[in-house]
Amino acid sequence: MCSLSVSIVTYRNNLTVLAETLTSLIQSIEYALEKGTLKSAKVTIVDNGGQTDRIRSVVENIALATIAFDILANQTNVGFGRGHNQALSLAVSDYHLVLNPDVIMPLDVVDKSLRAVTSSEGCVMISPIGINEQGDPCYLRKNYPSVLALVLRGMNVNFLNGLFSRSLAHYEDRIALKQKNNEAKLASGCFMFCQSMALKKVGGFDPLFFLYFEDFDLSLRLQTIGWINFPPDIVIQHLGGKTAAKGFRHIILFAQSAFRFFQKHGWKWI
Repeated sequence: MCSLSVSIVTYRNNLTVLAETLTSLIQSIEYALEKGTLKSAKVTIVDNGGQTDRIRSVVENIALATIAFDILANQTNVGFGRGHNQALSLAVSDYHLVLNPDVIMPLDVVDKSLRAVTSSEGCVMISPIGINEQGDPCYLRKNYPSVLALVLRGMNVNFLNGLFSRSLAHYEDRIALKQKNNEAKLASGCFMFCQSMALKKVGGFDPLFFLYFEDFDLSLRLQTIGWINFPPDIVIQHLGGKTAAKGFRHIILFAQSAFRFFQKHGWKWI
């Protein structure tokens, strides 16, 4: 049996959705405890947005005595990666789950993730299949991005998407998804089920990424010591994404992080 730590970083999130996320997480942890694949779990919420008292109320309404909860309150928004690193630095566990506050998971996700990571030699991370609110694929796994693919995703113009469909399909690794190829290149930060030792060995998230691309960067660094498993039977619902719809500030943050990512790992234009 294994121990699990979970980190969730919030910034002025919808607390109703957060409650749904925590409820599904608790139920999935309880299921793994009952199945005997998990012996203990601790959830740490890192609040970057001044909602600590309200988050605590949410936790108190749904938390169970069998699962430890902790809430860390930051005075300023330190960013996604730094927030998760705070929780990771305090974690004493075999496995660590990086989780978004807008992910809903089925009952068996934690159990299946534990079984997959422990039975896959050299595996350092489990990444799931994602669906959106409508049940359509989110394409959480990715190939190395090109500037063209990122621009197309950001603009989301049907005509251009059709014109460059091959570029988008490659970036979203759609062929591997259809073939149920288990090895992924890049994983989404909305759900990263990792070996704690591996995470700490590579130093966690790069704090220079404030938001966006820290997950791709971490994926590449983790692959220097292992591989990312993408089991076709582990499915989560992700309610986030859609950077362009979040406003101009997020577009700027996305562009800045993309530039930093390409400068660090190499440019690919098309």
